[in-house]
Amino acid sequence: MRRIFLIAFLSFLIAVDGLPTYATSTGTPIDFMLSELEFYSGEAWNVDTIQRFLQALPGGIRYLRFRDAEGGEQSAAEIIADAARVNDVNPKVLLATLQKEQSLLEDANPSQDQLDWAMGYGVCDDCRHDDPGIQKFRGFAVQVRGAAAQFKYYREHPNEFTFRMNKPTIVDGITVTPQNPATAALLNYTPHLAGNIRFLELWRKYFAKQHTEGSLLQVPNSATVWYIQYGRRRGITSRSVLLSRFDARRIIRVSPFELDRYVEGPPIRFPQYAILRSPKKELYLLQDDLRRRIPSMKAFRLFGFNAAEIVDADDQDLVQYEEGSPLTERDLYPMGALLEDKKRNLFYVRDGVKYPILDRALVALRFPGRQILKSKDRSLRAFTLGAPLVLEDGTLARSSTKGSTTIYVIGDGVRRPIRSADIFRDRGYAWSNVKVVSERLLALHPMGEPIEF
Repeated sequence: MRRIFLIAFLSFLIAVDGLPTYATSTGTPIDFMLSELEFYSGEAWNVDTIQRFLQALPGGIRYLRFRDAEGGEQSAAEIIADAARVNDVNPKVLLATLQKEQSLLEDANPSQDQLDWAMGYGVCDDCRHDDPGIQKFRGFAVQVRGAAAQFKYYREHPNEFTFRMNKPTIVDGITVTPQNPATAALLNYTPHLAGNIRFLELWRKYFAKQHTEGSLLQVPNSATVWYIQYGRRRGITSRSVLLSRFDARRIIRVSPFELDRYVEGPPIRFPQYAILRSPKKELYLLQDDLRRRIPSMKAFRLFGFNAAEIVDADDQDLVQYEEGSPLTERDLYPMGALLEDKKRNLFYVRDGVKYPILDRALVALRFPGRQILKSKDRSLRAFTLGAPLVLEDGTLARSSTKGSTTIYVIGDGVRRPIRSADIFRDRGYAWSNVKVVSERLLALHPMGEPIEF
């Protein structure tokens, strides 16, 4: 018996290796499995989204229909959507449980027994499926609805069950302290470690979202905002740095699992256009991910920089920024400028290049508070013509064309249509962040794959 427990404990340690640890009290990853918002959100996905999700997997239930209590028939997606909505349980919780209990999302030819006991609902560990006492729980629709109702009951009657929020409880020899009702519900439904670790693995596999480049992510109750760049997450070290570079209204609240899928990159420690002094006393101007050396104090004063703005940086700070061409006294606009010619054509000028701005909405989006300068045509001719300026990665946008309702998210320079309103909400986007821009500006971004889930 002792040997069996040791093997089980070692298996648990192997299973959790690579999974994030969120709790500080016990160090087990199942102290906090899902947030309340993730678990209890019955309209996170509608029936169409659930059906598309099922069809993206090989599970045979995507084609099956099941008899309901009224004698009619419903698809698996319809049963899941109804059960989720009635009980205010995220349909993704029900989907992950279907796979955890009976592999129904990926088994192409499920048996009748798998379908009849789809959620493991009402079946004790020692019960046989032909036990007369549990036959009232038999059937796909009964299983899904019963499990959803059980999750709702856990929330409404938390003190009736073994696992409760902030109550240390031993399970399989490990002390677990659920950090919220959602985690307690999962533990009460499956009161052993292996099943919950399996649930976490499935949740991360199916539902940990891949956010577009340029997204700003934040875990609730955490002060750190993360910027997604080149497939990595970069922590923004202060509020002032955040506001100097990004629109804080675009922050998306995510679960620890979503954040954990990104490798951590170097932090963003300095504001846009910070002036850094190296250990060798060289001065650099930061422009996005570039550092441009300021060749002399004469140039420094010519550009109107202030010595009080200089920040000391070590070599580790500097190496995170690619070195661009040095600034010279001929660089008229080291921090970029908005210039308008006599015909009211608008350009963004930086590093000797003028970028046409085809939609004035870009000024408010990318350069809030910046002044537009009048320029003579002769002065503008001195700059090389670049490609038209586009929307930044992470921007939500729709066309101003009458009747156009499709919302896109910009990532890697392409526009990805968001399939439906429920997917928009599930992604954590806010309607107030959708920018209305001209079709001409949108067309500068090639069409990418739609966001389905």
